Amino acid sequence: MGNFAVLDNNNQVVNIIVTDNKEQSEQDLNAVLVESTEENVAAIGFIWNGSSFMPVPIPPIDLPEIVEETPTE
Repeated sequence: MGNFAVLDNNNQVVNIIVTDNKEQSEQDLNAVLVESTEENVAAIGFIWNGSSFMPVPIPPIDLPEIVEETPTE
C-alpha cells in the first residue's frame, strides 16, 4: 500500500489516494499517480515538477495603507 498524488493535466495534485495497485488505479481514474513519501510529501494544490512536489507560490496581496490619526484636543 502506498499514498499517491493524483495529478491533473497541469501536474497539479488534485487528490491523494491510498492504493496497493498504482497501475490499476491510474487506469480506473484515467490519471497519472505519483507516490507521496516522507522525503517527498504531496498535498492537494502542490505541483509535481518531475522529481519533487512543490507548493504553489502565493502571490503577494496589495494591502491598503493604514493611517492612524492622532486625536486632536
